Amino acid sequence: MIWEVPDTKDVEKKIQEHDQTVKVIEECVVEYIRRRQQAYRKSTPTVTSKTSKHKTAAIVPNHSLTDHQSVLGTEMQATIMWAKSRMPRLKQEIEDLQCKGITNAPVLPCIFVEFNRYVDASSTFPPGLRRYDAVKDQIIWENLRFTGSQRTFHNIWVGIWIAIITLLYAVPVTMAAAFTSTDLWAELRPTLTILVRVPAWFRGAVAGLFPAALTSILMAVARTPIRWTIRQSGIPTLSSLELCIHKVFFGFLLIQILLVTGVSIAAPPLISQVIRRPEVADIVICSIINRIAYSCIAPLVVGAAALGLYLFFIIYRYNILYIMKATIDTRGKSFLLALQHVTIGCYLLIMYLISVFAIGLLNDRSAVGPMIVTVVLLVTVVIYHCYLSMMIRPFAGGIPRPAEKKGAPRFRTPASELWTPRIWFPHDFTGTIKTELEQLSGFMIAIDSAAWLDDHGKIVISFPEAAAIVNPCGRPLSARVIS
Repeated sequence: MIWEVPDTKDVEKKIQEHDQTVKVIEECVVEYIRRRQQAYRKSTPTVTSKTSKHKTAAIVPNHSLTDHQSVLGTEMQATIMWAKSRMPRLKQEIEDLQCKGITNAPVLPCIFVEFNRYVDASSTFPPGLRRYDAVKDQIIWENLRFTGSQRTFHNIWVGIWIAIITLLYAVPVTMAAAFTSTDLWAELRPTLTILVRVPAWFRGAVAGLFPAALTSILMAVARTPIRWTIRQSGIPTLSSLELCIHKVFFGFLLIQILLVTGVSIAAPPLISQVIRRPEVADIVICSIINRIAYSCIAPLVVGAAALGLYLFFIIYRYNILYIMKATIDTRGKSFLLALQHVTIGCYLLIMYLISVFAIGLLNDRSAVGPMIVTVVLLVTVVIYHCYLSMMIRPFAGGIPRPAEKKGAPRFRTPASELWTPRIWFPHDFTGTIKTELEQLSGFMIAIDSAAWLDDHGKIVISFPEAAAIVNPCGRPLSARVIS
């Protein structure tokens, strides 16, 4: 079975206009309810949110919301009237485009193919032209419009932009690493002698804690532009996009943390010592690399790392159990990718050791033996890495089992499916918006239950009552303030 994907760009524009109009109505109605209840509480101070949310007395006449100009104001009243008059027209245009326009719409340069057997799916198309992880909820529909040449151009553009981001981030990372050499900067620049006059404990905190904290913040902020940039490359599924982000961000961290930070920390003292005594340059370089190479087996470093990893494990487990919600299913490929990333650390450690022994060969030939052993270790790690990749390739590239239930609809863009808009208001105990709900129910689902405004004007949701509206299968939760 083969399904072509129609281009629903016109329908998506109309749906976007419709969603913006719904948002305008929701914001205006919520603001009206907030103002009305604040005015009522001022006139009757004994009423609180817990008792008033069930009060249905005739506090104000049950007219349309647009009649209360004194509360809304002329501008907001005109906005609500404009949005209400626009909603039925947009809904009718969307339905007409879905019923008539999609049939004659141009076709995107991609197809969905359903096979009866996994063997047929595995042997039909070249590996570069197929995707096994095409689950409907994980498809990036706007990226299906890219042709082969457009995708190639976007990949080149994304690569250039990632390189620019890497170069730009090297500047603040270098400045953060410069705080570790406060004594050296005070020695080179007499105007910075104030750095030496501060207490030693404060200088140590600035040199040790501040660079690490600032670098962590910079790395956390960098993930957002990298994610947005990679999304423009035309990757068709969210799982493939997430794996690509992991690869690129790992390389980005490797460059910024290892190369830029390492060079920024080691270069100032190295340059100052080499300028003073050029004849001992090889010894100075060897001592700096030596500290980096053997830092992984230093007792204090191992103990601190073990404690930090244990705390990280506790926090991460709590987040997985109670906070995080997995919306992107990579089918275990992220674990396989992380498993291969572990070998990168082994490569770096071995390369540092080889550098130490290579510099030692300049003065002492006895370093030949350790260097040969280290080279053999490097070859062993490379062989192990190749064998590991060969063993996990069938699991990473296999065909997944069907993720959708039997009888599910065919692959169609979300814009091509019939839908009924839904708008959710907080409960108005004054009973003023009942007429509005009746008017809106003609072309959408309007709900005003399971939510109310507290005494501070914030929206409170009772999750046990809201579960039947939003997520009938969800676990009941207590009331919670959301905004």
